[in-house]
Amino acid sequence: MTIVVVILYPIKAKYYLEVVRNTDGKRKFYAVGQLTIQESAVWILDNYYMDFTVHDSNLHMPKIYSPKTSFNLRNINRFGKTPAECSTEAVKSVLPAVLENISDSCSSIAQEQERNNLRIKIQKNKLVLVTEEAFSFVRLLSEKEKWFITSMNASEVVCAIFPAMAGYFEEYLKATNKLHLFTLDSIQKHLARCISLNLSARVFLAKYLKAGPVITSESEKNPLQFWNIITESASNHPLKSGTMFQLEKDNITLVVTVLRIPQFFLNEDLINSRNNRYMLKLDVNNPEV
Repeated sequence: MTIVVVILYPIKAKYYLEVVRNTDGKRKFYAVGQLTIQESAVWILDNYYMDFTVHDSNLHMPKIYSPKTSFNLRNINRFGKTPAECSTEAVKSVLPAVLENISDSCSSIAQEQERNNLRIKIQKNKLVLVTEEAFSFVRLLSEKEKWFITSMNASEVVCAIFPAMAGYFEEYLKATNKLHLFTLDSIQKHLARCISLNLSARVFLAKYLKAGPVITSESEKNPLQFWNIITESASNHPLKSGTMFQLEKDNITLVVTVLRIPQFFLNEDLINSRNNRYMLKLDVNNPEV
């Protein structure tokens, strides 16, 4: 008879990985053990699809206004000064005007951002209102008209109510630059599912109003996802502190930095309860003490 004893120890965290997405600067940190670069890349991608939210790399950015006036620096040495001194004086004379133009551009960008946020808020409120009215209409018919339940299925109900919602959906998705993330067919299927399960309008809209994880994106539902790993050393080399590598797919880049977790030493100090006592002496003559 042979007895085999297997002792399993959890992998001790040795490094932490800083993952930064290039499109929006979102960062996540993961603690891993002694892995190779390739193994850590697979670990990061497994967590990326769940921990990172959907982000559009082509997100509309406010227009950067160029200064109204252009400046040319000319080195004119009329007073026997060195070229370096003349250039310094020219920069000092031009710099205040440049900074003033930059301040005006920042104000214009801030105003455009406010207008864009206001437009998104208005389109969102319109979409929420028309969707709640459509769901209320369906619920009202279901309660009062029995033929509505027996003669129409969820797909037919969607064909009846979705045309009134389609325009508001398109305007909202355009304002938030999410139009390419959802197809018309997927929206209608989601609406039919919510109606068949008797879900509320808020549940139906949550998918479009709040950014979900990357795995929920229509473009990421392909069962095969192809990524490229870019590293200075071979991917089968073990991780080291200071190692950097990149994971690329289309226009998404994940920049990974490897840093070592410091070691900890704990010293135990016991508290002696006898030596940690104190006495409170009250003054009998003074009742306030």
